[in-house]
Amino acid sequence: MGCPQSVELTEELKEQQRRSDELAKELKRDVNSTKNVHKILLLGAGGCGKSTIMKQMKKINDGDNKDEKELQMFAQIVRNNLLTAVHSIAVQSTKMSVFELEKKTILPLVKRFQALDQKKIDEISRSGLDNKEAEEWAQSIDTFWNDAVIQQVYDRGNEYNLLESAKYFIATVGARKILPKTYVPDHLHIVHSRKATEAITEYTFVDKDKGAKITLVDVGGQRDRRKKWIRCFEHVTCILFIASLSDYDMNLEEDVTRNRMLESIDLFYGVRDLEIFKKTPIVVFLNKHDKFCEKIGRSELPFEDYEGDKHDPEAAYKYIEAAFRGEPPDDDMYIYKTVAVDENNITKVWNTVRDVVMNKNMVDFGMIAVV
Repeated sequence: MGCPQSVELTEELKEQQRRSDELAKELKRDVNSTKNVHKILLLGAGGCGKSTIMKQMKKINDGDNKDEKELQMFAQIVRNNLLTAVHSIAVQSTKMSVFELEKKTILPLVKRFQALDQKKIDEISRSGLDNKEAEEWAQSIDTFWNDAVIQQVYDRGNEYNLLESAKYFIATVGARKILPKTYVPDHLHIVHSRKATEAITEYTFVDKDKGAKITLVDVGGQRDRRKKWIRCFEHVTCILFIASLSDYDMNLEEDVTRNRMLESIDLFYGVRDLEIFKKTPIVVFLNKHDKFCEKIGRSELPFEDYEGDKHDPEAAYKYIEAAFRGEPPDDDMYIYKTVAVDENNITKVWNTVRDVVMNKNMVDFGMIAVV
């Protein structure tokens, strides 16, 4: 009786050992797989440039291979950006009472573009115009833009949250190119275009140099969309926090009493201090450095505790960087000046950020010792 029972027990132990070995192998495969998968969360206030960085990363890794449907979508966005900017400037030109527009020959065009309602903007954006009509619109927009009064209204765009790419689309690219039905945007047009992120967007790619699978997660930055952020907080390898340097003299669209830069700094500390991110590296992109340097010469840094030259871009930048580093300053924090519309700049910065991401996972899996 004893021998058969002993044999049964031995067979059961063998089966348990076999299952244990299989489970160990499966866990090892999972660890090896997980340590080469990285989730980077893009956070920041609305309009900071998160979506632009996402576009650049797609271009860097996938090339410029958008299909016809995508190009049509971006053509609509660019047309909308152009016409919305012209409309905004026209509306503000009469609100700013210092300008005596009634004495200007430009007044008929001002009234025309003020009357450009959202329905008409959407209609033109969606379909474009035939060549003859596009040419007429282009001539009118050029005449409007080149007027000295309109240029002064443009220079005060921070007072009414004018689209930052307004000048690029109106003067550099031009309505003559953008408005026709045949318009096809190139990559630079696409990265300059602006459309608020409504939903959570993910982009996954394999880094060519490291062979790692990386997922970038972009969420809307406006206040009413931040409640969705928590859905993305698990299993984050690194946070990429983006702040717009050129927002220093602007207020939020959703709260016109609140300075955008101060909102961004407070938002950053709110994210950094969350318990779930205590061990998560945070990389800060102080973005739109080009716009910041261009603007600071005519619009001074408005913060009362700033004691430097209010029109010196380098001194002003150091003040803003110090605000993110905190007191006492966190000298180990990763902070970079960026220009999101510049592919070369983002490529160089990404190569550094990638090392931060890889090292984080190597620590997590015991491949680097923390001392």
